[in-house]
Amino acid sequence: MKNIQLRLKDSEKTVETFDVADGELLIIEAQRGINYELFNTLSGMAPQNIITKRIDQDLLIILDESEGGGSPEEIIPDIVIRDYYGEARGEEGSNDATGVLVGLHNNGKYYAYVPESSDPNNAVSVLEDNMAEPQAIGGNEVADGTFMPWWALYGAVALFVLTSDHWDSSDETVSDADTIVYSATLADTDAGTGYDTLKLDDSKEIELNLDNVSSKVKNIEEINMEDTSTVGDKLTIDAQDVLDMTDADNKLFIKGDASDEVELDNSAGKWEKGMSDQDGYTMYTSQNGVTLYIDTDVTNIILSTTIV
Repeated sequence: MKNIQLRLKDSEKTVETFDVADGELLIIEAQRGINYELFNTLSGMAPQNIITKRIDQDLLIILDESEGGGSPEEIIPDIVIRDYYGEARGEEGSNDATGVLVGLHNNGKYYAYVPESSDPNNAVSVLEDNMAEPQAIGGNEVADGTFMPWWALYGAVALFVLTSDHWDSSDETVSDADTIVYSATLADTDAGTGYDTLKLDDSKEIELNLDNVSSKVKNIEEINMEDTSTVGDKLTIDAQDVLDMTDADNKLFIKGDASDEVELDNSAGKWEKGMSDQDGYTMYTSQNGVTLYIDTDVTNIILSTTIV
């Protein structure tokens, strides 16, 4: 049982809900003025990762990434939205274009699905025919998941991946949803609004103390250590780092896997483990008013012995 619903939302409410049955293909027609929300009825949130593919004017959605292996021709979809790229789309600047795929993140906010590659040419709404692309929650925030035209969500800056090659000055301000790739030459960057991620290079082992980064990067919601290989990363973090790097919510999510290690430094405020209110994350809080969520796949969590 996939426990997934496809919810169609206009600018005010959910207008229709479809259950995605295990082993059955859900086929619907694209509608104008609609966003398409993916919702997991067990977790109460969206599936974090999916695969999308365009065939002619239709959008195919694969819910289980493991089913998306091999060539695009071998992909078996769970959902087909017919004519998603067809006449119903309208032109940029109109009010009736087909909307985008959105979902509820574990921070309680709605976001668009954006390419894992961070390349705007791989966005769902602009896929080329016969093109398949992994997508993840992390685009612009969408109020209550309700309808917003695709071009309002998929601006180039919203999918811009910042590396050292892109920084022409020592102080950059970006906006919407950004993925900032960590490098030794990291420049001062304010990620601005949206759900923003600091990504560690998954092709090499990185040992990073956030004391060396927190003064450079502002308004980050997530640090991603996930690797495509068995190479692990080590992250050292204290409560002041979270205060410095996050927005007024002072909440930071850390994604990783079993090969990664997180050391919680108590020198700026004692970390206390609590009952997590986010599925898939272990929660730590500090008397400084910060909250840290660590992916439950990260099992090597070290509490330093230095207590303030």
